[in-house]
Amino acid sequence: MEDELITILEAEYECPVIRQGSMNDDEDYPARFFTFWNRNSSYDAFYDNDNHAEIYTYDLNFYSSDFAEVNDVLKAAVKLLKNNGWVSSGPGHDVASDEPTHIGRGTTVTKKKYF
Repeated sequence: MEDELITILEAEYECPVIRQGSMNDDEDYPARFFTFWNRNSSYDAFYDNDNHAEIYTYDLNFYSSDFAEVNDVLKAAVKLLKNNGWVSSGPGHDVASDEPTHIGRGTTVTKKKYF
């Protein structure tokens, strides 16, 4: 499911989509980028003694050195993901940045996969 999340965001925003915490200490932050973290995965749709769906929940954050774009990009990303079958917890919240040159905004996104 994370491949789908990455593909959707990279295609639209042409910026990196990185697993939270995976950058090396010596790497510089890109000017703008998304991070994600798989908060939870669970089974769903139980019938006939089996599960028939999985639910994936991710923390999604957008960071930028352009402070003016952070709110707008995250709101647009939530709408883009909604149009691709994802659900968001809301318009977002501030997230801490390890770099004084960047600010961040985050939300939680979820998608159910039937099989």
